Amino acid sequence: MAKLSDNAKIVLTYLKDHNGEEFNHKMIAEDTGLSPRSVTGTVTGLQKRGFAERVEVEGSKDKLIRATAAGLAFDVDDDLPEN
Repeated sequence: MAKLSDNAKIVLTYLKDHNGEEFNHKMIAEDTGLSPRSVTGTVTGLQKRGFAERVEVEGSKDKLIRATAAGLAFDVDDDLPEN
């Protein structure tokens, strides 16, 4: 069975630990020590699995990132559900 990558575990755990707060990819990168590029790619993967979402901010090109209900409920050490 497939598991989340190490970077995905780091980002999803970060989003879960900061539930209710909103961050852009640069803020997550600074706080986790991952590169902004890694965070962007990781969030794209989490978004495809339904674990994270990007939310547009009016008047800004930045998008905020937050965990979805599925992301909050998922244990990062579990096997990934099959699609």
